[in-house]
This record gives sequence, structure tokens and C-alpha cells, in this order.
Amino acid sequence: SLFAEAEEVKPGESEWKQFVTMLDGDIGEDLRKVVFLSYDGKKILIRATSEQRQRIENCLTDAVVARNRDLLKQVFGKSVTWQYFIAK
Repeated sequence: SLFAEAEEVKPGESEWKQFVTMLDGDIGEDLRKVVFLSYDGKKILIRATSEQRQRIENCLTDAVVARNRDLLKQVFGKSVTWQYFIAK
């Protein structure tokens, strides 16, 4: 609907969406399912269930972490991290 398109995009949201589309494999699949909440210029807050968080953490080998860091820097133009807000 037209109304949905007019909804305000939160700061950092389009960058986050771009970042998750660049990810391959399980980590990309899992991160595409979490909900972007906010970005304060340093940290991205995402809402995930504890199962989603566990799955994501299980994917985070050194190589994946390094790639994520590079991609986030590429998309956001600087080093950013994410943290979880765990949904009950």
C-alpha cells in the first residue's frame, strides 16, 4: 500500500538491509529474519529471539566476523557493531 511506503525509514535501516543482502549462507538467512530497531551512529540494535541469537552466534567464525566487519564498514562508512534486544 502507498501508506506503507511513506513510513519513515529509521536511520541506518537501509544500510542494515543492504548489509544483510550481501551475506551468504546461514548467517545471511538468520540476519535477514531479525528486526532492525535502531542505530545510534555506533551500534545497531536488532530484535531477535534467543534461538535466533544462538544460531547467529554459532555462525560467527573468525572468517565470518572479519567479513561482517568489512561489509559493515563498507555499507556504513565506518566500523559499527550490532547488539541484540532479545524478544521473549
